[in-house]
Amino acid sequence: TLAGILSGLKGRKYEDSVIARVHFIAGRQTEPKGSPKPGLEIKKEHEKSMQVVCRAVQEKECGMMEVLLFLHHAPVETANRSDEKVCQPHLTEHSAWQCFSAADIEAFVKAAGDTNTIHTGPDAVVPGLLLLQEILRQRPARDINLRFFQAARAEEELFWLQETPQMVTIYSK
Repeated sequence: TLAGILSGLKGRKYEDSVIARVHFIAGRQTEPKGSPKPGLEIKKEHEKSMQVVCRAVQEKECGMMEVLLFLHHAPVETANRSDEKVCQPHLTEHSAWQCFSAADIEAFVKAAGDTNTIHTGPDAVVPGLLLLQEILRQRPARDINLRFFQAARAEEELFWLQETPQMVTIYSK
């Protein structure tokens, strides 16, 4: 639902934008009257970045995420990428493995209504909110921070480091 709200940022102004940071908070619906309404709120907007807040309510649960976007920041093509790369699990005590196919990415962006072209094709960039969804599925949390240092591509092995109970860093080799 929150990904769908964020994908409401459509048009040339938001094309090729990438998520740099996400802070996700979930909880019971106990918001006092006068609280911000569900939907999208632009907190700060600059020429090259933007901070937004997305809020959603479903049944008795409410969720919010604060997102820092880098505008018009299409990821640089990855050099020497192998088209024959196969996702294989690799686990250590400090990281967990995940790999997304182009079909996984396509299904997520279609469900969310995301039309950013960086999420299309065989070299698609993995949506940051797809990573958040997978982390929450595997390690449920009510409050989590993610930060992204580089774009993750389809079929690329990804790892996340749980730095603190609320801070996760996602990286590739």
